[in-house]
Amino acid sequence: MAVAFDAVSEKLDDAPAGSSSWSHTCSGAQRCLLVFLSIHTNTFSCQATAVTYNGVSLTSLNTGHVEFAVRTELWRLTGPASGANTIAVTWDNGTDDVHRISHGISYTGVDQTTPNRTVQSGTGTDGAPTLTYTNSQAGDTVVAHMGDDNGWYDVSSGTQRAKNQVGDFPNVYGSIAEKTNGTSVTISWSKVWGSDYWRIISVGLVPGAAAGSPPPRRSRAMRHMLVR
Repeated sequence: MAVAFDAVSEKLDDAPAGSSSWSHTCSGAQRCLLVFLSIHTNTFSCQATAVTYNGVSLTSLNTGHVEFAVRTELWRLTGPASGANTIAVTWDNGTDDVHRISHGISYTGVDQTTPNRTVQSGTGTDGAPTLTYTNSQAGDTVVAHMGDDNGWYDVSSGTQRAKNQVGDFPNVYGSIAEKTNGTSVTISWSKVWGSDYWRIISVGLVPGAAAGSPPPRRSRAMRHMLVR
């Protein structure tokens, strides 16, 4: 079964707060929900301590920052409830002077036992954020998130699924793109204006088995043992 985009949602926070919440709707079969966070803070004391969807906890897959500029995080939930439910983020030291963009993005056709490959990340300070993801296999869909401090970008390689910015100066930018293309997948952005510190997180989503797939074929020796 092929991995397919389902839905995207977002929450913009331009004032200190201890929590954030917004609605996201998941549908289809073999569902997987990713939550990407972009955070600008003067001290890097603000980070997510918990993320839930419909009250069920997500797993943290990657967190990190570049200088005192931007922090990005990735959280995942396999088999989220279908329908419209609430994504809730609890922030550590959410009263710091911060701007935050939170994105939820869901997919269908994702393996429910091993939903993703190893996460990769990268950072930079130029106007062309790029990361080549080398952990994917044929049929995987690679999803990448880029968080930036004081810039605005368009996706130059990949399918754009979300982008937004919050704050005047300083500000924080968050964008999601995806691509399905072999074992080495490059997703990149090009600067529209500004340029500062950026961080990319990429993850490969593994396709699930097609509905109604037959069970693995047994060897002749195994069939003989079962008959006996």
